[in-house]
Amino acid sequence: MTYTRAILDFASAPHTLPPQVRADAERLLADTLAVGVAAAPTPEVVKLCQASVGWDSGSEARVFDGGMVPSQIAAFLNGFAIHCLEWDAVHEPAVVHALSVVMAVLLAASDRAGGS
Repeated sequence: MTYTRAILDFASAPHTLPPQVRADAERLLADTLAVGVAAAPTPEVVKLCQASVGWDSGSEARVFDGGMVPSQIAAFLNGFAIHCLEWDAVHEPAVVHALSVVMAVLLAASDRAGGS
């Protein structure tokens, strides 16, 4: 079995989260979204969004500043925005801000698939 297959099997299996784990996940997801929105007007994020003009090959996903861009660009811009201000959603053993990447990609994929 490959690592990819193992991850897909785990992700597609039914899970029941303990109440504290679910509460922690909800808190971290809400924090991640709030951080992305808070970072949208910062000079760094604004400059990057302005630099993305011309990459447009379709408007299929939202960015935190309210614009619509291709989903790959939205994932990049939103991930950058989240990571600019995110300091606490860290996996301590790896020192990685996993939600800045995962959440940005999930938001873009949801928009691309027609989610709201």
